[in-house]
Amino acid sequence: MKKLLSITLVSMALAGCANVPPTMPVDSNPSKALQFARAMDLRQITDAGDNYVVYNGMTDKCKIVPLKVPVRPSQKGAGNYGGVTADIAAGFATHTAFIPVLSVLTARTPAPVVDGMARVGSWNNMMATGNYQQIEPIVRKTLKSMHGYIPGPVCGDNKSVGSTLIKRPAQNGEWVSYEDVIPTLPSPPIVVDGKASFFLLSNCFFKYSSQADNVPFVKQMSVELGPSRAVFLPGSHEHPPMVFHNGETYYFNRP
Repeated sequence: MKKLLSITLVSMALAGCANVPPTMPVDSNPSKALQFARAMDLRQITDAGDNYVVYNGMTDKCKIVPLKVPVRPSQKGAGNYGGVTADIAAGFATHTAFIPVLSVLTARTPAPVVDGMARVGSWNNMMATGNYQQIEPIVRKTLKSMHGYIPGPVCGDNKSVGSTLIKRPAQNGEWVSYEDVIPTLPSPPIVVDGKASFFLLSNCFFKYSSQADNVPFVKQMSVELGPSRAVFLPGSHEHPPMVFHNGETYYFNRP
């Protein structure tokens, strides 16, 4: 009986240890952009400069999925985005070396890589619902200003522009609450007044913010969001990853 009890306790301990997020990297002399990213719970991105990685793509049905092979736009031939998109649409968008343990949307559609999705980080004394109520209309207005914007399958007055993150994937494939994760995150390189909350931006935002000519709109959006918030914009085939804070732009370049 004692032996059985010991095995049960060990199993429970192991399960408990696994129900945690992936390990947070230890960065040496990180850029301000990377400091913001880590504070926003982004654990894969690095200070890669022009050698950055594009993790996700969009299918013809406006679904965001991980690329079959994450691309580095600085490499020769990486601009063949059409071929990559075709691979995604055919259902071959998997690359386990780059995809963290995430929930699967369907049997054929893996979830997008977290570090390839835009998000807003807030560090203030507001509840998550209060942050949502302030962020949502600003994002919606910004989207409507972007070049090429038209209502469609994922865009429009009746479509969501984002959602507050309440859980994140754990190492064991389960979910862990951000109430437990946030106290473990590093602080951003700004004066923090309150705990963090995160707003994941929509497929519509992904679609239009991937264009280089729409980056200035994201920068202006960061001004309207105020000094207690920052925007992470992942890299695309047209621009590198960036963080915007109160009108300032930070790149993932080693200091």
